[in-house]
Amino acid sequence: MRVQRYRNAIKKGLIGADQKIAAHDDQVKPWNKLTYDEQEYWQTRQEVYAAMIDHVDQEVGRLLAKLKELKQDENTLIIFISDNGAQGGNGTRPYTQRTTGPVGTAGSYETQNSNWSQTGNSPLRNYKAAPYEGGISAPFIAWFPNKIKAGTIAKGTGHLIDLAPTFYELAGINYPKQLNGISSNALPGKSLLPLLSGLTDTVQRSVPLFWERGGNKAVRWGKWKLVSPAGLTEKFELFDIEKDRGENADVAAQHPEIVAQLKAAYVKWAAENGVVDYETLKTAPTRPAQGNNRGNQNF
Repeated sequence: MRVQRYRNAIKKGLIGADQKIAAHDDQVKPWNKLTYDEQEYWQTRQEVYAAMIDHVDQEVGRLLAKLKELKQDENTLIIFISDNGAQGGNGTRPYTQRTTGPVGTAGSYETQNSNWSQTGNSPLRNYKAAPYEGGISAPFIAWFPNKIKAGTIAKGTGHLIDLAPTFYELAGINYPKQLNGISSNALPGKSLLPLLSGLTDTVQRSVPLFWERGGNKAVRWGKWKLVSPAGLTEKFELFDIEKDRGENADVAAQHPEIVAQLKAAYVKWAAENGVVDYETLKTAPTRPAQGNNRGNQNF
């Protein structure tokens, strides 16, 4: 199924035919190696996940129907986006300990785990929170009748920081320089309207894109992507995303000048935006979890 999704992505034009699927996660046991009971168990989990997706689809349909009823369907931009790639791991998270019923019941707190998430992320590498494409790349669907041509695929690279500039441009208003007497930070990102409307095939940027979460770092500049996984502060991998979206071939050794350039750009961005070194947080005193006890992590 993972390979089938990869082939379908090529067929639909989502990735190039020359792109290779990410290497298999060796922590995930092949389906044909599972026992009958294990297959039944994991099939049930995916059935419940599919039911959730169907429910989301129905609710999006209700929203569109209401907009049409209000005669606002031709004047509304709808963006459907995920916050990250599919969640990996083995499900040993605090909230899963609250499970009191079978998968799919009100007492169930389950996740996809790597067993299904590797398929969900195909052909990309790794999972949610990781700096690889399977962690930070997410589906993005934009709907705006008479403004965006239906059925088209935009090839440009977008980022969450591009949404606010897009909305400001669409509304015809300027980003406030001050709010309640306090100076605003510079607005990062670029409007996606030229890309979505077909006026350009890329987003024109003067600086790279940056990511940091839990010590996982990444920099994207054109075709190049620099990755530094959490816990490996001195390890930097470099990938040519145009040729290797699955991030199979680390070419850092062949392009040390690109690594140095992107690393310096990250250090500058982190300093300007107050990014705290995660390794220092790991050694800080801990404090008790507060609130609803839903597995919050406090450092």
